Amino acid sequence: MAGLRVSELDIKEADDAWEFVKEKVIAALCGPQMAPVPSLQDAKLYQPFCAIVQRYYRAAGSLRRTRRLFPVGPLQELLQEQHQSLVKMEIQHTVPISTNFHWEEVVNGIGHVQVTIPNMEWRSGLVLLSPRTIPLRTDLQWWRSAQCLYVVSEVYCSSSLRLGVRRDWEQAELQFKEDTPVAFSCLRFPLSSSGFLGAPVIPENGLPHAKAQWVKTFCSEYAFLHSNLPVQSSSLKARLSQIVSDCRPSFSWHSKGTVKDERDMEELRSASKPLLSVLGDSDEDVG
Repeated sequence: MAGLRVSELDIKEADDAWEFVKEKVIAALCGPQMAPVPSLQDAKLYQPFCAIVQRYYRAAGSLRRTRRLFPVGPLQELLQEQHQSLVKMEIQHTVPISTNFHWEEVVNGIGHVQVTIPNMEWRSGLVLLSPRTIPLRTDLQWWRSAQCLYVVSEVYCSSSLRLGVRRDWEQAELQFKEDTPVAFSCLRFPLSSSGFLGAPVIPENGLPHAKAQWVKTFCSEYAFLHSNLPVQSSSLKARLSQIVSDCRPSFSWHSKGTVKDERDMEELRSASKPLLSVLGDSDEDVG
């Protein structure tokens, strides 16, 4: 287009645009049983046999927990060294695909987003292990509070992905020349309380929990989830119970154990019910 200025798109800006179009792009390109990589900056962490951890997270001031998913690298590197040879991981299929795929969409606040993927490669991997015999490394700070481990078993990669954003008379583009995962599916491995991998399960549609929230490695929350800091505080209910106790109205008792004034009991119920309701809901999983 005459007069159009072309510049290189920053990877962070490319990620912002990808965030808005990734679901539609991957559904049209790969089908509904593949998940788009959450972040192009973290795309390398979604190669076959890379692991994804699920932890519950309770934000400051919140009584409810939400599922968080974050990548932690190749599964082989997470296992105790003496057990690594007991896990068999191999690529079974590698199929090149000519797609000539192009997607355009106007995104408010971003601009005219264009995604072009001329070629892809589909890779399918196999993971074989004996359940409850393969432990994770004990120095991993997150394993004690992790509920399960997802392992990438199928991936679509492209070395010709191009993402562009046009605003007015300026076009910014980023070409991914290296092999870059764009979509994946996975296996789910339950984790025992002692850190042993259970039997693999194929999640619904081959994807992690639909309501879970992805955490990118460059976010501050990633460092917290990757640490050994407790995500769930067992003393939370105890503290709230104390609040309930402190909120109870004082009243005197007759020798027969009846309340002196029935209005006192009503006040007690009114004061206690909302907090007790919160206590009952505080461990509910949402998101």
